[in-house]
Amino acid sequence: MNASHDQIPSLGVDKDPRYTASAIAVVIVHFGDRNVTQCAIESVAKLSPPPGTIYVVNNGPGAWPPDDSPEVEILDRVDNSGYAGAVNTGARAAIAANFDFVWILNNDVEVDSSSLAYFLEAYEEDPAVEILGSYVVAEDLCWFGGGDFSQRTGCASHVGYGLPFDNTKGSGCVATDWINGCSMFIPVQSFAKRGWFDEFFFLYKEELEWQLRYPQVRARIIRRPLVNHLVGASTGSSDSRLGRIFMARNGLILAMRQKGIRRAGWLSAWVFDYVCRPIARFRWSALRDHVEGAMLIRVEPHVVLARL
Repeated sequence: MNASHDQIPSLGVDKDPRYTASAIAVVIVHFGDRNVTQCAIESVAKLSPPPGTIYVVNNGPGAWPPDDSPEVEILDRVDNSGYAGAVNTGARAAIAANFDFVWILNNDVEVDSSSLAYFLEAYEEDPAVEILGSYVVAEDLCWFGGGDFSQRTGCASHVGYGLPFDNTKGSGCVATDWINGCSMFIPVQSFAKRGWFDEFFFLYKEELEWQLRYPQVRARIIRRPLVNHLVGASTGSSDSRLGRIFMARNGLILAMRQKGIRRAGWLSAWVFDYVCRPIARFRWSALRDHVEGAMLIRVEPHVVLARL
């Protein structure tokens, strides 16, 4: 069942919002090495002003050990719900606790201690915004400088990816096509408008699908490096076997959900990226994984995982 179709309560909108950091719940998605997640918790705990609470969604493996920190609440999952399921779990907890915002984070990040003040300032400048992000760096290189998206091909990209980060490059907050799932600041009202994340995607492109739902999301990016991403420390690289299978699978699912000429354009781009490109580069293992992913577009994520 597509989780995005679950009923979500409509929430009132303050016409003249004035919020403090206590209105924000930070959600850290855990999978894998607890030491990685613990570093993220310690980084978030240094936020000034501090958030209302810190949720850690535990996707495993195993139960999370008892934590005496009053500001940290562990949300244990019975099994690995994937990134989409973890986002939904954290958002539901935040809504039930009457928070106004959730800041969703990968567990392999460090955050600037002043981040929440920037997010609140950006939101109050444009209360119609549905999702906010910031520049994300990795080893002093730009990892995410905004998101470009082509309606013709369905291709999404990171602006400035891999380039030396320039601290002088712009300021303030500007519009962008989409925000990467590594760091997403979301007013909870956006879930009432757009639905839950689609858990059939499980891993990769789930945040893109949510933002592409009609009408396309109103997204903005703060032009400051508020997040340092330790890429791949949690689930591994998207160029791993797991990553290639889910990237190809989910990209094809997105393409197949389009209609008419748009579907044709997206499918053509998928074939080029996932078939022609690895053939041209003699990357036979990547081609094999992409084809396997394409064959699994109607298969539940946990069944896909069991095959790997």
